[in-house]
Amino acid sequence: MRPSRRRLPWRSGLDCVSPYLTMSKADYLALVDHLAARAGVAMSAELLHAQAMTWEIRHAGRTPRTAQQFIASLSLQEKQ
Repeated sequence: MRPSRRRLPWRSGLDCVSPYLTMSKADYLALVDHLAARAGVAMSAELLHAQAMTWEIRHAGRTPRTAQQFIASLSLQEKQ
């Protein structure tokens, strides 16, 4: 089991990813890609990754919560 995952003992077989655990760069960018596709963010992968890495430096680091906040911020910018 990867360190970013914790098994919930009261639910057999259900993994839970904590929004506060640090992710590897590859995992963080993969999550950013997934969330961006789901949110309909139209941006090249290179630009998206560059902005995601800048965002994580200025915020709480590479966590699932940071990735989600980054995509939410991009979504709001696109709507304006």
